[in-house]
Amino acid sequence: MISPVDSDADPETAEVLQGLCRHIEVSSDADAAYDTAGQHQVIAGRGYWRVLTEYVSEEPGEQDIVIRRVRNPFSVYLDPSYQAADGSDAKYGFIITDIPKDDFEAPVRQGRERLANRVCGHGTRDAVDWYPSGRVRVAEYFYTEDGKVYWRSSAPAGAGRQRGAHRGREWPGKFIPIVPVVGDESDLNGAVDYLGLYGAAETCSRWRTTGRRPSPRRLP
Repeated sequence: MISPVDSDADPETAEVLQGLCRHIEVSSDADAAYDTAGQHQVIAGRGYWRVLTEYVSEEPGEQDIVIRRVRNPFSVYLDPSYQAADGSDAKYGFIITDIPKDDFEAPVRQGRERLANRVCGHGTRDAVDWYPSGRVRVAEYFYTEDGKVYWRSSAPAGAGRQRGAHRGREWPGKFIPIVPVVGDESDLNGAVDYLGLYGAAETCSRWRTTGRRPSPRRLP
């Protein structure tokens, strides 16, 4: 909801912006993205939705802002140090995708290995997970630098939905375009735990059995 907040704000401008946001949501079927993130929040404690720009025609530069769901919440690695509830202060974020080798055009192994090692260095899964059998794992990487957001991809030019020769560019926005939706959150001395419905039930069961709350797990 966009609302004017002081005497210098323009209600008509706020109404126009609200209309634009509503148009983006409707044309993107954003309810599907929100519902999917909400389901993951309830079940696993964490879900995500994302903002993208997609080409609307063959003419260069013609793009629409869209909201898309993240079907697999474990494909997202968002800066674990963010504090804002919506993740707006995150400094970086990865989204990984497994695609068939036949669909991966001219893979650049050395570049992918460097990116995989960089991600795994942040405490994610073992590097072997980055080379699933019969498929290629590629990553989108968003990061902030000097007040700007940049996008990089480990996929070569022309692979997947990206067009042209660009595997990196400045992102047209000031926030990492990945929005977390979290369940029960706890932070004990830097160890962050997110619990969904099932996780909360398991924690309560262990608590009753042992008399102690299980230690939070550190998230990637």
